Amino acid sequence: MVRTFCVVALSLAAGCSRGATPREPASTRIDAAPAATSSAPAAASGTNEGVPPQPELERYFAEIDRARDVTTAAYAANQKPLVGFRGVVRRGQPFPGREFATARAYTMNHFAGARCGRAVLDDGRLAPCLSLPGVELDGQALESLLRAAQIRSSEPSTTLGVPVASHAYVFFDQNGTPVAELVVYGVHRWSLGDSDAPHDSVPRAARPLLLDACRKSGVGLCFADPEIEGRVWKEWEERHLERFGTDVRIRPRPLPVAPTSTMARLGEREKRLLCLWTAQHTSHSLRKQWRGRIAEGDSALEPLPEGQGHYERRLGWDECVQRFPSCEKPLAEVLPCQDHAQRGDALFGDRSMRARCEPVRHCIWGFATHSGREPPEIRSAPWE
Repeated sequence: MVRTFCVVALSLAAGCSRGATPREPASTRIDAAPAATSSAPAAASGTNEGVPPQPELERYFAEIDRARDVTTAAYAANQKPLVGFRGVVRRGQPFPGREFATARAYTMNHFAGARCGRAVLDDGRLAPCLSLPGVELDGQALESLLRAAQIRSSEPSTTLGVPVASHAYVFFDQNGTPVAELVVYGVHRWSLGDSDAPHDSVPRAARPLLLDACRKSGVGLCFADPEIEGRVWKEWEERHLERFGTDVRIRPRPLPVAPTSTMARLGEREKRLLCLWTAQHTSHSLRKQWRGRIAEGDSALEPLPEGQGHYERRLGWDECVQRFPSCEKPLAEVLPCQDHAQRGDALFGDRSMRARCEPVRHCIWGFATHSGREPPEIRSAPWE
């Protein structure tokens, strides 16, 4: 059965009853290497002012870990472009305005290295930044979402900075093809609105319904209070960030691929997972734009003529996969040197590490280096 959108007395009428389940459709505050052996510091006590009780903190931590698990990233899924895809409804009233069979909730943008502003790409694939498989909405969660989506407000839209989308709701037809999307930025902004802007303020009357839909769906990370959200993230960072000098990265999780795997024999999905993992656990100081360094002290970097320098950067996801080295070595043999690069020294300016890693430097993935005049600025991927 296919749902035709309808609201009767602000509830789901029989014509909007649950339809057939479609086929399964074909991040981050710190950009942060091999699994660390040091133990993580304990989270702060729930008695601290503004910090949720420990059981609630642990629940949020589990939700964050699930949302940040690179093995769930849509980028690593075997998605294929949909032939004849007609696009999705992103705004308008009533919403979604097209027949649908199911709706799913997803967390998004909890993977380091990329940001997505929409849930469905122009070719019908789910955006790379979504965490799969998502959660199917049913009953009260779907009702709350649909009720919220019909509310509009004449309040002026204001925002400071560039918000990052946290959740997405995607509506699918009976064939599993996306027909509509609603992207949410916390509970205060969403992709619905009367203008062509990518996001607008969520009307005050819609916020409790939107929060209710999020919580009842079980998708996770449904914060009502920005202050509580900030405290949760601060506590999570205290537990999961690794600091060295003035730099920081997310304390590494185990490799998402068997360490005994030979790099030259890895498949496409394995390369994607390793590129996601590297971006997730690389020093915050190494980003997609070039960073210049000069030879100083006991550095292994050679002095260069005036106007030239040594440059390093972290590769974007697609770049990393495309440039993945074909190296006849197992991952485990490369990991110690890979870890050094992820700590912020992709140029291997450290003299002792350069000598130690020389046999495997050609196997390091996820980074680019350059010596000479300043290279051009890097463009973002088309789906960002």
